[in-house]
Formats: sequence, C-alpha cells, structure tokens
Amino acid sequence: MDLKEILWITLRRNAWIYVALVPEHLTVLCMRQKPTDTEITGSGVLTFLSVSSGYGNIFIIRSLPIPCVNNADKDINQPFI
Repeated sequence: MDLKEILWITLRRNAWIYVALVPEHLTVLCMRQKPTDTEITGSGVLTFLSVSSGYGNIFIIRSLPIPCVNNADKDINQPFI
C-alpha cells in the first residue's frame, strides 16, 4: 500500500486513529481557546475532550457534543437476600 496522504479512521464520536507517513500540519480549534498548531507523523489516536475541530491541508475533523443524562432517579437498589 502506497499511502501518500494522511489516513483517518473514526473510533467513536470524538476519537480517530491517524496514519501519516509524512509530516502533516494540524490546527485544532476549541471553544474559548486560541487555535493550536501542531505537526503529526507516524500513527496514533487523536481524541478531543470538548467540542472541537481539527483541520489540515486536505482534511477536516469535528467532534460531536456528548449529551449527559442523569438516570439516578430511575436506579433501584435491591437488597441482597
């Protein structure tokens, strides 16, 4: 396989595996923060912990908000017999 561009594989909502055989520029934009520029190469996992976007020369990735639901009122604790 002759990989000339970065490869992204989605793991879950806010995480991706990347494979970059040549250095690739990545800019990350998160709410209420200054943009962060970095260079990625090789392989690894990129995870956004908040609603963010990342972009390079040929790609854009975006995280999705994860809704938080409190189901504590529906919990029923049964005593052990």
